[in-house]
Amino acid sequence: MMLAALSTYHAGMSQIVIAGDRAARETRALMDVVRRRYMPFAVTIPLAITDQGAIVRLLPWTEVMAERTERSTAYVCRDFACLTPATSADELSEQLERSAP
Repeated sequence: MMLAALSTYHAGMSQIVIAGDRAARETRALMDVVRRRYMPFAVTIPLAITDQGAIVRLLPWTEVMAERTERSTAYVCRDFACLTPATSADELSEQLERSAP
């Protein structure tokens, strides 16, 4: 466990927020991109419209993302600085390729 913690410390943690309606085809496509990748140093946060209030209370930094859920959007962040929001599976896949540790 100490070695796992050490490798996480050196690799750094990423945050991936998928905002949108869970039933929407676009949201499912974005989630599929994340599910197909092995990212042991990333935390994925599904920000569904129905759960926004609870998640924003727990993770205040997602508030701006929660306000922009009219379209399914993925945010790839590292050290709480995010890349340009991705609205397609191809955009998200490209961002994840570029931001891999």
